[in-house]
Amino acid sequence: MYHVDPDVLSFMVAVLMSCVTAFISIAKKVLNKRKPISKLWLGNEIAMCLLAFLIAMEMFPHIVVVLPAFITKPVFLAICVHMSSRLIIMLEERATKAISG
Repeated sequence: MYHVDPDVLSFMVAVLMSCVTAFISIAKKVLNKRKPISKLWLGNEIAMCLLAFLIAMEMFPHIVVVLPAFITKPVFLAICVHMSSRLIIMLEERATKAISG
């Protein structure tokens, strides 16, 4: 059996979780028929999840001391990506309501 560095493994798991979150966000919006699907919109959703992932990855070493022990790096990254996706959906809904009256 091959030895895998724990940091590399946690990074791979976090990337996988971020991709799953991006897929769920895109699928939910498509199923709710919020927007027409375009390459720009799809790229924006993927870029938003990757940006949230990178920001959370940079932030983790600074706040690891205040987090509970069960929140590891992959869990923290997945939570941040998921919450950023939910935040964008909420902001889109509020902006749509405000514009439409």
